[in-house]
Amino acid sequence: MIVLRALSLALIIFIPGWLGVSLCDRGENTLDNGERLYLAFALGTGILSLWALVLALFSAYNLVALLLAWGLTSIALALAARRRAGRLKRLKARDLSLALAIVVIALVLFAPPWRIVFGWSDVGVYANIAAHIEEEGELSVENRVASEVQEERRDLLYYQEEKRTASPVYFENQFYLIDDFDSGTMRPWFYYLWPSLMAAFASFLGVSAQYWAITIVALLALWGFFLLARRLLGARWAIAAAVLFALSPLVMYFAHYTTSEMMNIFLFISAALCLLAYLQAGGRAGGRGLAVLAAFFFTLGFLCRVDFIFVLAPIALCYLARQLSGGTTSDDRWFLALLSAGAALSVLAGLLFSRVYFQSVWKSFLGSPSWVLLLGILLAAAVLMAIICGKRLEKLVRKLTGARSIWVPAVWVVLCGIFVYLYFIRPLGAEEIVGYGFIKEITGPSYMDQNLVRWAWYLSFAGVAAVFAGYGTWFTRRRGFGEHTLGFIGFAYLLFYAWNMRAMPMHILVMRRLVPVVFAMAVMAIIYGLESLVDIAGFFEIGGRPLLARRISSILALGFVLYLLFFSVNASIPIFGLNESGNQVELCEEIAADVEDGGTLIMDYNLGDLFGSPLRSMYGVENAWLKDNSILGEEDFLHLLADFGFEERPIYLLWRPQASGDHIGLVEPLRAELVSEYRFQEESLEKSFEHRPSRRTVLNEELLLLLIQNGDESRM
Repeated sequence: MIVLRALSLALIIFIPGWLGVSLCDRGENTLDNGERLYLAFALGTGILSLWALVLALFSAYNLVALLLAWGLTSIALALAARRRAGRLKRLKARDLSLALAIVVIALVLFAPPWRIVFGWSDVGVYANIAAHIEEEGELSVENRVASEVQEERRDLLYYQEEKRTASPVYFENQFYLIDDFDSGTMRPWFYYLWPSLMAAFASFLGVSAQYWAITIVALLALWGFFLLARRLLGARWAIAAAVLFALSPLVMYFAHYTTSEMMNIFLFISAALCLLAYLQAGGRAGGRGLAVLAAFFFTLGFLCRVDFIFVLAPIALCYLARQLSGGTTSDDRWFLALLSAGAALSVLAGLLFSRVYFQSVWKSFLGSPSWVLLLGILLAAAVLMAIICGKRLEKLVRKLTGARSIWVPAVWVVLCGIFVYLYFIRPLGAEEIVGYGFIKEITGPSYMDQNLVRWAWYLSFAGVAAVFAGYGTWFTRRRGFGEHTLGFIGFAYLLFYAWNMRAMPMHILVMRRLVPVVFAMAVMAIIYGLESLVDIAGFFEIGGRPLLARRISSILALGFVLYLLFFSVNASIPIFGLNESGNQVELCEEIAADVEDGGTLIMDYNLGDLFGSPLRSMYGVENAWLKDNSILGEEDFLHLLADFGFEERPIYLLWRPQASGDHIGLVEPLRAELVSEYRFQEESLEKSFEHRPSRRTVLNEELLLLLIQNGDESRM
């Protein structure tokens, strides 16, 4: 039965994607059949996630509504593309073999996905949001306990945040904002495209199988990465790039992880592939359709991650330069108009549905709002200057473009200077002491000045240096506008995160910020630099033999690729076979089964951030998280139990002896009766601040479920 559901889901993804690609790709030479096949699955996945998101935002999600939206979309695309819908029938065996090979490789490397549900991080909350969307059809969560607790006792359970928000906001866990205490309405913190796609998988395959969405987007990311690399580098070099990409510790780890990065990278790669194809089409038929597809994928990326909208900055600068150096085309204007509309839509969605998250993230990235104002003024001034002084600037740009003897060395000097400063000089400064998190806040060095040094933990020093060298060759060798645009996007993101990458101590988790753009383009830059080395060597002779220099450079390039590959595999060794979800799902199922219907579960301070979110979202268990275990022995706890309807409904306590101690110390006359014992088992990468995680840690401890009753003093 699950196989039939999976096949039906594949068809539902493929059909509108195939129709959409057939409609948009009108040219004979814009995309090859392998790229059309990939984009059919990519576009179909994007359409499915977008409809699931729209329905969830308006509290109308269910499988019937999703299928109805899918059907109407497919019919509309079929009517529009009826004359070109057979284009994919010309697929060659080579294209199908490549697709099958990538599917097999991805399943070997990236499956099975980790089923993480604990709410201490967004990794588990995404899965909980998806389950809630599938079960309830909406994003808002009804928290009965929050509506029952009297105002004077709210601070015993809920956290008020003022630093990261425009106005004081109450949180349950650090990822759920309480909108209204009277109704107990909460809203998850984040953007929702990724959990909406997971909800669609849950509707077709079951909630327990929603995690396979991770594997699918990781598969699409690898497939699209190879196709993009093939366009940029050629088939043989693309294989080397894809192998380095697939076996890197970052991709190996996050291809199993339930955060949004793998979806974001697949959307970026799809957008980049369409962008490059339409620009390489040079105004031929099909370019405009691919420009529309590129804008659509970028828009989905904006809706997936709040920081992805930064891609507008390098794109705007590139197209401004294009306007000054020769003028934009009608296809360019279509792309820019749709891209701007998509960005505006994502900002509107962020302000309407994720306002606190949206404001908090951009405040942390940009600091003072004056930065935003300054950037806006500079961009407006640049556009105004282009309009007023367009002809003069165009002549200046053409002169600079022709003066290679001036700007080529300047590019290399600037890149070398940036690398030396970020890697050797900036880390010498004193680290700022900062706080991480706000519920279980810890303080420590920011490690912000060591960003580039820590990237070398996953790429090696030689790899990081090769990234800058690769961008140097990328920018200084004559290439088309599309290639320059993608290179500039990658380098702009590199600078953005090399300067400001938050939460540095939390390795490897924090490195997810590099996955959507920085790492993919860094691998491209490395391989392009090696390709250029081989090409340049072909112009020299050694001992009168013109081919010898090329052969030597080819051997050196192959040796460097093998070095990076061995480095990546060695860094990935702790990840092979790792399953960081442990028995989280099974534990939640057991606890939910032992809590009587209508009961309330109180969790001690060391468990609430783990179990609270999945127990409510996945199993409907009403619960509350103690901010301080000492309240159990105070008079206020009796009043808190009265708010919960104690003695009229069962009240349970989930306790973690290893972290909270064996003695509970309930206030008289309460006592705790043991209901059940559980074994919590988990294997994870070490939480290292000072070096790359190189080993696994094992957690094996006991949890207790207790029923709170009136009676003698607790015997625990």
